[in-house]
Amino acid sequence: MKALLWGMLLLAGLQPAAGQSGPVRQVNALSTLNLNLADRKGLEGNKLRRGDSPFDNLQLTLFGDVVFAPRLALFTQLLIDPSSRASQSLSTYLNSYLRYTVFSRPLADLHLQAGKLPTPFGAFGPRAYQDKNPLVGLPLMYHYFTSLRANQLPAGNADLLAHRGQGQVSSGFTGFKGGGSSQLFAGLPMIYEPCWDFGAEAIGSLWRFEYLVALTQGTLSDPRSSPGDNNDGRQLAARLGLVPSTGLVLGASYARGPYLDRAVAPALKAGKELEEYYQKVIGADAEYSIHRFKVMGEAAIIWWEVPTIAEDLKTSGFYLEGNYTLRSRLRAALRYSGLRFSQIDDETGGQATWDYDVDRWEAGLSYPLYEGVLGKLVWQHTRLDQPGAAGREVLTLQINSSF
Repeated sequence: MKALLWGMLLLAGLQPAAGQSGPVRQVNALSTLNLNLADRKGLEGNKLRRGDSPFDNLQLTLFGDVVFAPRLALFTQLLIDPSSRASQSLSTYLNSYLRYTVFSRPLADLHLQAGKLPTPFGAFGPRAYQDKNPLVGLPLMYHYFTSLRANQLPAGNADLLAHRGQGQVSSGFTGFKGGGSSQLFAGLPMIYEPCWDFGAEAIGSLWRFEYLVALTQGTLSDPRSSPGDNNDGRQLAARLGLVPSTGLVLGASYARGPYLDRAVAPALKAGKELEEYYQKVIGADAEYSIHRFKVMGEAAIIWWEVPTIAEDLKTSGFYLEGNYTLRSRLRAALRYSGLRFSQIDDETGGQATWDYDVDRWEAGLSYPLYEGVLGKLVWQHTRLDQPGAAGREVLTLQINSSF
């Protein structure tokens, strides 16, 4: 990775852009204030690995861009959240990548990027920022933690089923019995958008097509937000988009890579390697906008190969979102998202889903109060398909400002 970064620097020569005496720097910030009325489990269901959440009372994201030359730029962002765990290293909050533009023409462009990259899958990533997100939360497929772990193995089907619903940060997970680390982390999501991954990619467009090919250290469900890797494998990810007409965007994504942590290596059968067990993800996305109305949706399927489970564990995720802007600039938005888990054999000779299905509705109103200042009123309802589980509610008033 270092060699690629230095190579890109040498290609550009660090020459200032025409008419410039040196690099051009630009700094921006996005601040978010939330006032929540919610039950405890409603907020916990939105918690992320670092202990932060889109519903935290205060967040500040700093953006710093440096243009070294016409073809070379560095993009950096830093999240500051008092609710997050101080024990996390700075690198988990810091995202930074270098972009070298190979060429840029009216009908085609190509860029090479290296560093800590935006999620190379689907279409939601650019809309995860609170000034772009018409609501507050994330679709379930982009953050909700399943009960499966990368650093621990279930002893078998019964052990996995006994821990259903224990994927979240504060779920009281007691640990699998199949071997691995004693550290108890949150489970694996389908795609973990809040943390980016180290890697390199080619991204660009050709006529009506958009494309991306990336090679990363981690995987979509377990990106390596800190330097270093947890196994010797790499993930290959790709996305192809098509703009067939004005207002319509179609996309398809794919990713494959080994996901298990070195901590489980001693528990594998003789002759087996960590890199033999993959997670594979395929997905499709679509967006259509006309006048003041926009609708978008995504669906994806992930397969995890688990050494102690005979069949692959499959999860399907989806969301459908629409928003409409009134003449008064008031915008109404509604999103429905869900996760569906495949069935495996249980101890009774029957079958059960390996984790509990989950559904989430989120609706809200947003209004631009001043230039760069946006107010939102958002309600979220989450339902877990677990016997006796009650719905989880969150009502929040948000003010975010860009400056």
